[in-house]
Amino acid sequence: MLDGRMLRWPPIPPERRAKMEAELAEAQAAYDAQPEVELYIIWLGRRLAYLGRITEAIDVYTRGLQSHPRSPRILRHRGHRYITIRNFDAAYDDLLLAAQLLQEEQIADEPEADGQPNTQNQPTSTLYSNIYYHLALAAYLKGDFAQAASIWGGALNSMQMSDDTRVAFAYWRYNALIRLGNVVSARDEIAEISPDLPIIENFAYRNLLLHARGLMAEADLMKGVELQSVDEATLCYGLAVQAIGDGNLARARALLTRAISTGQWPAFGATA
Repeated sequence: MLDGRMLRWPPIPPERRAKMEAELAEAQAAYDAQPEVELYIIWLGRRLAYLGRITEAIDVYTRGLQSHPRSPRILRHRGHRYITIRNFDAAYDDLLLAAQLLQEEQIADEPEADGQPNTQNQPTSTLYSNIYYHLALAAYLKGDFAQAASIWGGALNSMQMSDDTRVAFAYWRYNALIRLGNVVSARDEIAEISPDLPIIENFAYRNLLLHARGLMAEADLMKGVELQSVDEATLCYGLAVQAIGDGNLARARALLTRAISTGQWPAFGATA
């Protein structure tokens, strides 16, 4: 943790771990056969990271950048994993360079495959959206809420996105505006978030925005949420930011403490 405590990866159920270890073995074999292939570099790093082997994943990406120094894809993934280990400055630098390379190299946007597919096996994000999303998140985690809000807002206004991606950008931009004290603007900007928005993955983000709009009670928001889960950490952080917006700092502190106590420290809500 940023306070000096040791971070230990949340437990993975045995059956799921066995599957993930098999996927890692496949990625390792492909990489060992052709270690210069960008795709194999990325997937080996991803498979390591999913098992909590974050520093090893970063090392894979760092070696990969020696042969692909202008790869926004490798930089995007290393930046994400720098966020995981709380090296926000390094994350920001990687993701900013990745964003610059997208423009300099005139790289076309493309869907980004999920390492852990959703129920519809349908990727919801792209190379561009992931780079700008995580770049803004790194700025947010550094405490630069104005820049974070600007990046998320610029992307919302200029990029084509799935509904899942759009709600994630809107959620974090809302949080950034609240942290800036722009409570009225924050609430105005989520006026179009509705209960019938066809979400595949980001239910917690959508529901937090519905709650902020007064369209979902907190009891319904938290109904059925598994304790010590990523969803609990996410929802507690989102409610804490709303409490900050309402000026209720005691409630915000209690919710932030609960988010951390879930043990789901890789989740962005616990990180924030």
